[in-house]
Amino acid sequence: MKLYFYFLENGNIRIEVCEAEKDYKSYFLQEKVNGCYNSMILERDIGVLKPGWSDLVILTEPDTKKAKQIYSDWIHQNIAIKQKEIEKKQEEISELEQKLGIVQNFKTP
Repeated sequence: MKLYFYFLENGNIRIEVCEAEKDYKSYFLQEKVNGCYNSMILERDIGVLKPGWSDLVILTEPDTKKAKQIYSDWIHQNIAIKQKEIEKKQEEISELEQKLGIVQNFKTP
């Protein structure tokens, strides 16, 4: 069978196709794929972006639309996480600015 590797790199999506042998809950690559450093792919890794695999989607069928949707969902999730981090940091900055104001306005008795 074939596995389809989608790489998000340099502003483009690159696709590589590789022959793989299906075994119980895993696939063994029959050739090297440029940018994939595993020779065994677990079934649970198909169709998802794993932590550390932010640039790689593996599918069992050629489906650029699905790969683009997986990347898009992952990017939207990360944007939401970063926005929450920014909001939290802005709250921390506000608290520090209030403390700074208290310190600067402190008058000795």
